[in-house]
Amino acid sequence: MTQLTPEQEKFETIRKILTASQKDIRILFLKIFDRLHNMITIDAKKPESQKRIALETLNIYVPLAKRSGLRDVYHILK
Repeated sequence: MTQLTPEQEKFETIRKILTASQKDIRILFLKIFDRLHNMITIDAKKPESQKRIALETLNIYVPLAKRSGLRDVYHILK
C-alpha cells in the first residue's frame, strides 16, 4: 500500500466520517464528542502524539463541529 500524504489522510478521514454519517447522523456527533474527550485528556499522551492529535483536530474535527452546528464544541476545540 502506498503512503498517503497528510492532505490525502485528511480527506480520507473526512470521507470515512461522512460516509458513516449518511447511514446515521449520530455517528458524526459521536466522533466529534469522542475527539472532544480526547482533547480534554491529551496531556496523558506523548508529545509527538499530542501534536498529531491536535493538528488532526484543527484540520478535521473543528470544521466538522462548526458545520454541524455544535458551536460550543467548536469553540472549545479551536
